[in-house]
Amino acid sequence: MINFILIVVLAFNFNNSREFTTQTLLSKENSLFMLEQTIEEQVKSNWDQPVYVLSVLTAAIENLESLIGYKHLSKQDYEMLGKIKGHLLSTENSALTSYEEEGDLSKDDIWKLERLGDQLSLVGYENLIMEKSEKTNSKRDSKSKVINRYKQFLSTLEAPYE
Repeated sequence: MINFILIVVLAFNFNNSREFTTQTLLSKENSLFMLEQTIEEQVKSNWDQPVYVLSVLTAAIENLESLIGYKHLSKQDYEMLGKIKGHLLSTENSALTSYEEEGDLSKDDIWKLERLGDQLSLVGYENLIMEKSEKTNSKRDSKSKVINRYKQFLSTLEAPYE
């Protein structure tokens, strides 16, 4: 009887841990959606407030940083998140440097940020959020679906831009 109770408790804890991991990944992934949206708005407004994009980009990097070392992810997932963070940091460092030195973004930095927005769009974060809000009874994303979106995003970052 005690063994049965122990098994039930362990199964319950495992399921809760898996759900917590998925929710953590989803909440961190939301910053990429916000980044896509902020870039899109700045493109429409001819980059009149680039500091908004830089702020959201910094938050996205911090969210990725908080996932690196998260105990419920595989070594490959850590490496993938580290590569994404590296790409975002490179974009951020360049943009922050020109913004601090010139008070505005360089044309090259604007191009890089617009490209980043395009790459985020390829993953479909905007459509994904819209689908979730329309389907109130939809099944939640699994950890593997979230990780696959991160992998897809990394593949767009590593692909040559046409």
